[in-house]
Amino acid sequence: MLDFYKDWKGSKMKSDSFIKSSSVLACTAFDVERKTKSGKEAARGERKLSRVPAVIYGGADTAMVSLPEKEFLLEYYKGGLQSKVISLNFCKSSDDVCEENLTKRVVVRDIQLHPVTDKPLHIDFQEIRAGAKVKIQIPVKIVNAKLCHGLKIGGVLNCVRRSVAFYCDPNCVPDCIEIDVSELEIGASVHINDLKLSSSLIPVDKKTNFALVSIMGRTATAEASKTAVAEGSVTTAEAASSSGATVAKS
Repeated sequence: MLDFYKDWKGSKMKSDSFIKSSSVLACTAFDVERKTKSGKEAARGERKLSRVPAVIYGGADTAMVSLPEKEFLLEYYKGGLQSKVISLNFCKSSDDVCEENLTKRVVVRDIQLHPVTDKPLHIDFQEIRAGAKVKIQIPVKIVNAKLCHGLKIGGVLNCVRRSVAFYCDPNCVPDCIEIDVSELEIGASVHINDLKLSSSLIPVDKKTNFALVSIMGRTATAEASKTAVAEGSVTTAEAASSSGATVAKS
């Protein structure tokens, strides 16, 4: 066993020492208009009008809509849109007056992008049914990395998962899961079962105690990279980049 990975049996950290409660995410809203025509030509027509075509499914019926491209891109480029609960306010296309009491709460399930520009071309929304939990990806946020002793003595922070899928109450969706790594040493890791989560958050993968973040030694990182190269999962250049080594050019 490498020296970097001595058994971590000292003072075992309590779960609340590195997980912080996250604030509830504010709901994002867009005004949408119903589409009466379907197909590629109709979608192209909406895009020419600077609108993004979309579909809403999962409710009593499937609705074809479009929304303003500018407003959508403002939220899309902020990132994390698929981790938010969105309110879609229906408007009449004729005079742009909002229809009374016609608002659907949805989550983004898929965004079709242009193959060259990566600009959103079409959106799939799933309607949230009343009283039902929603499946949503919640980002993992690492905090206090500068205070982590394991990193100060040469360890490498390995964020195993950037987000975790949960079933949760749509009224209580956190903006992120914050993990405080200030007390982690080399060889330590944080798993999903270590976290004190709200009762409204249920991991989609309940059977696996998967890792979220770990602190690795640089020697172990290099060995892992060599193994990956031998197995053909990464190139030599990628392995050198992850381990901090330099690849000599022939």
